[in-house]
Amino acid sequence: MTAAERFPDIVAHAPNHDDCPYCSQRVASYRRSIGSTMSRFLIWLEKHDRRSPGQWVDVRKAPVRGGDYAKLALWGLIEQHPTDGVDNAGRSGLWRVTALGSSFANNFVTVEKYAIVFLGEPQRFEGPHVSIIDTLGAQFDYQELIGGSE
Repeated sequence: MTAAERFPDIVAHAPNHDDCPYCSQRVASYRRSIGSTMSRFLIWLEKHDRRSPGQWVDVRKAPVRGGDYAKLALWGLIEQHPTDGVDNAGRSGLWRVTALGSSFANNFVTVEKYAIVFLGEPQRFEGPHVSIIDTLGAQFDYQELIGGSE
């Protein structure tokens, strides 16, 4: 069950960017897209998966900084290690690429450009389909990133 299904009265406020009727927090849905930093992280993670398929990787080892990489999970391109919620507020810092993520990183499939996110969960996807190369932009050489060493 999605957050939107659990809280239909809050969802009613989202399109207007109103305040939540319960906690007065701003309620809104957000449009997210995959950026170049996220794509570089995905390629790095996929290269780890090639060497050790299915293994969880500690994101602190990533050459890419910032937390935007976690948004790749909205598209189902990466997944976070399930934890018991004891350490680091339930976040383990261990991630792995999914089959879809590997296909996207290797430029075999495209994904819709935007995820519409509400209460941290994707509600729908929209926009044109984009490839990993599209998301990297002109400043990065895809062949160098996907084939080069870390």
